[in-house]
Amino acid sequence: VKLAATSIKDMVILNIGGEKYTTTVDTLTREKDTFFTALFSKESQLERDPNDGSIFIDRNGKIFIYILEYFRTNTVPNNIMQDETLLNSLFIEAEYFRLYDLMDRLGVIYFPNGSLLQPTHQRKLNEIYGKIYQRWELIYKASR
Repeated sequence: VKLAATSIKDMVILNIGGEKYTTTVDTLTREKDTFFTALFSKESQLERDPNDGSIFIDRNGKIFIYILEYFRTNTVPNNIMQDETLLNSLFIEAEYFRLYDLMDRLGVIYFPNGSLLQPTHQRKLNEIYGKIYQRWELIYKASR
């Protein structure tokens, strides 16, 4: 996806489920082939709020702060690892926004010592079976 050359460094206001975040297009498009690269591509026609110019995205605004922090720092905050509900919510949002690198990191947190079905294998299964966001789960693991 080719990004509009004039908008790469521009500041943008996102209204995610009622929570407003200010960042740059450059920050949001650090990963390739995501929701945001499509959103800010030339093909996409952005609808902005006439009052503040924000772009509304109907997703979980409380969780988006972690996604934005991931874009800014390329890290996952430590508190995510201790909170399974938060971890699951962040994984769901990462799937929606097509943030595969973040999903890989969160998958490692889910199964830190797992030897079966690493995130890269899950993506390969999705490719083989024509799925986009199928979450594969291990239902039985025999001892070695």
